[in-house]
Amino acid sequence: MFRQICVILVVLLVAPAGVFAASQEDKDAILQEIGNFIDKDPAVIGGVVSAILDDYERLGNIDKTIAFYKKALKILPGDAMIVTRFADRLSDWRRWDEAIEQYRRAQVLEQHNLWHSMRVADLLVVRERYDEAKKVLDGIVAQAQDDWNRSQAQERLANIADKVTIEEVKAVKIEPAPESKPEPEPEPEIKKEPEEKAEPAPESIPKKKKKKRGWFFGR
Repeated sequence: MFRQICVILVVLLVAPAGVFAASQEDKDAILQEIGNFIDKDPAVIGGVVSAILDDYERLGNIDKTIAFYKKALKILPGDAMIVTRFADRLSDWRRWDEAIEQYRRAQVLEQHNLWHSMRVADLLVVRERYDEAKKVLDGIVAQAQDDWNRSQAQERLANIADKVTIEEVKAVKIEPAPESKPEPEPEPEIKKEPEEKAEPAPESIPKKKKKKRGWFFGR
């Protein structure tokens, strides 16, 4: 019954003024009553706050939703469910550093739940803060009482080692090989015209010597 009353009161507060013509005095009085019950049973108020957060998130206004989370956590600083939900939403919105802060806060509230620390390590890796992530994961391996958490942390440690190795390889500067001077191009070969061989002069035909006639014919 008490839970139903709280839900109705909060709905009255957040409903448009035109629906319920409540005066400011009525609203202040209801707020005062709700404030009196927060210390008595904060879990009830936590459920109501979660219902309101559903509406904020459906509207999709990130800044207003974050502002409401912060206000809720000032009133309910020890509500691990709201803290974890806030961390999850910050992670969805890629607000890594704020999400890390809230996951660490949730780990303090729920020390038995090492998943909060696992998420811290995951986001530290996203931020490329590998040394910090390794410390968190080493702590999980040391504290884990079950094989699942231990194996999850060890798997993440192996992945970090692989990432670091790859980045170190990329960081190594490969000295370029000295440029070899191009060999001079061979001079074009000049083709010599074939020498014309002088034809030998025709051999002179020896003149036939006249035979001397004998004395008998010489007469």
